[in-house]
Amino acid sequence: DGNPDNGTEDMAFQRGLQNLTATLEVAHQRFPNPPRIVLVGSSGGAYGVLAGTVMTRYFYPDTPLLVLSDSGAPIVNGVDTDFIQRAVDQLNAADILPRSCEDCLANGHTTGLLEWALGFDRNLTVAYMTHARDHVIGEFFMGTTAAQFEAAVVGETERLMRRFPGRVFRFVIPGSRHTLAMGMDHLSEDLVGTLLGAVGGLGFGFVGEDVNSEELSTWALGGMNETGLDPSGRAWSAYAWVRTLLSDPVNTPDVLQLE
Repeated sequence: DGNPDNGTEDMAFQRGLQNLTATLEVAHQRFPNPPRIVLVGSSGGAYGVLAGTVMTRYFYPDTPLLVLSDSGAPIVNGVDTDFIQRAVDQLNAADILPRSCEDCLANGHTTGLLEWALGFDRNLTVAYMTHARDHVIGEFFMGTTAAQFEAAVVGETERLMRRFPGRVFRFVIPGSRHTLAMGMDHLSEDLVGTLLGAVGGLGFGFVGEDVNSEELSTWALGGMNETGLDPSGRAWSAYAWVRTLLSDPVNTPDVLQLE
């Protein structure tokens, strides 16, 4: 929870649900009847969109909803399958998990939870963007290997796409960079590493014993100008793919390029 005086033994509950609830309350007051909602999250926020989907449906039960996860859910940790339960405990989010979905998190990923939601909510669409071997999520935070992360990306997204064709989309491109929506691809990897290392040296935010200046300096961030190939071999930038997803979902390609 950002307080070093608490030590390491107490439960570090997060405040994300409180912040999200307040945000949606204000949004509903100002925009009570939107024609569509697009919920986007990057990195940690791309796991927060799961809770965001639940909360959005509380305020907007029937509005068409597109959830765009950039470098996050549904991929968690299929090796240490208890990892996800520990995260749920820290978020104090157990109460928002559906009781009728007892095995939603059984394989260590949130795929089952998304399947449950898509099965009950015909106005829900889910899209996922990532680099195939995202170092930050796959290796650093989840503690899996690059190969394990890549296999999970392919397997879990295919599972969703097979069950919900036309309602689940993916944009997976080669590399180990982290995120696309943050738009950092105009900077060199060396410069990004230098900037992140400098942030680590300031010692604020999520920086601590684990995420220190040395570790941050090794991270590389991606952006929306990066491209991947669809099955026909046509190159799509993340920008073009998202624009098509928003305006013409029927013709949004499946971009899955691992190398």
